[in-house]
Amino acid sequence: MSNAKSVHIKGSATQGGETFAVDLSFLNGKGATGSVGLGGGTMKLTALNGDTYIQFDDTSLPFLCDPVHRDYVRSWGEDPDKLLLTYAEKINACLAGRPSDVTVTLHQCRGNREGNWAAEGAYDPVAEVLFNGIDVDGYFLEYDTSRAGGFAPLRFLPKGKVAALGLVSSKTPVLENADDVVRRIEEAAAVAPLDQLALCPQCGFASSVGGNPVSADQQRAKLQHLVDIATRVWGGV
Repeated sequence: MSNAKSVHIKGSATQGGETFAVDLSFLNGKGATGSVGLGGGTMKLTALNGDTYIQFDDTSLPFLCDPVHRDYVRSWGEDPDKLLLTYAEKINACLAGRPSDVTVTLHQCRGNREGNWAAEGAYDPVAEVLFNGIDVDGYFLEYDTSRAGGFAPLRFLPKGKVAALGLVSSKTPVLENADDVVRRIEEAAAVAPLDQLALCPQCGFASSVGGNPVSADQQRAKLQHLVDIATRVWGGV
């Protein structure tokens, strides 16, 4: 398994499918640029290592769900809807030529550092492009609070793809009420087929060195709780 971080991309220069320029000024305010490896080269190297599952931890698209961040994009002189298409194009370029036995998923991260969050808003502004414009096999969607909105955007989920619902929070040790989680899964299943849905934690338990305010034993309890609920809904995991 490999995990790759997706950051904000500004600029589209490409060279041989291997690298493209990235504007890092949003990180340090100095207009620095760099290059990151993308395209067939990265995917082939991953396949040579024996990986058959790759998950991208993407913050670009979920931040475009947030009205505040959309206004911030406009302050750059950018159109957030056009930027969404650019993000999709760059992700697809990264996946071009991937081996047929490699499964790729996309986690929609809204911030998780030390139990905090960074973006909110329903998935509606990005849903159609997210589900139908990006060449991945599945999605991990943060749905642990009302900040993520409802399940209506799942209507764009096409056949053959899976959406895992992040209804179990990694930010708090409190175990979610199982009946409430099942009810929310049923609400989602009224929009997308149940066999195309799954259950997952909202994010990881340690997005930074400091981790989240959840102990190792509490993490195990959360994961077991998740397995128990999934078994109740789908009959197994």
